[in-house]
Amino acid sequence: DHPRAADLRAMLGDALEGVERIRGVTRSIREFSQIEEEPGAPVDVAAVLESALRLVANDITQRARLIREIAPSTFVVGSTGRLGQVFLNLILNAIRYTPPDGAVTIDGGRDASGAWLAVSDTCGGIPDGDLDRVFDVAFRGSKARTPDACGSGGGLGLAIVKGYVDLMGGTIAV
Repeated sequence: DHPRAADLRAMLGDALEGVERIRGVTRSIREFSQIEEEPGAPVDVAAVLESALRLVANDITQRARLIREIAPSTFVVGSTGRLGQVFLNLILNAIRYTPPDGAVTIDGGRDASGAWLAVSDTCGGIPDGDLDRVFDVAFRGSKARTPDACGSGGGLGLAIVKGYVDLMGGTIAV
């Protein structure tokens, strides 16, 4: 075996791994772009969550630790694209407000009331006075939970989440 052959095999292995990663991200983008579909089909929550996590994997690894405990084979009636956008926006919001070396936690499963998913971060919480406004389009948060306090960013993510959850007949709470 030539010494360069091992180097070439390693490079090919890295290239194949990169191609698989790109393929997964492309698949996730394609799934999430189908948000105009009518809700009503069975959707695998864990599979949609994995697609969302592939899209934000770099953001998570650079900022926080990911803790996840989601029951496999949890299905809901809805839209893959809309549910993907919900998960993506919730996760990005949690990353945005997680301090460096913090954690984003995702729990999910099914109970007597139906399927559920909880996303949390380690910024310290939202002030009580802001809880009823976090899904408003124009809401920017108080000083206790601004991007300056625990991260960076801003935008319409939670308003989009609420809109899609409502469209699919679900509920969302803080």
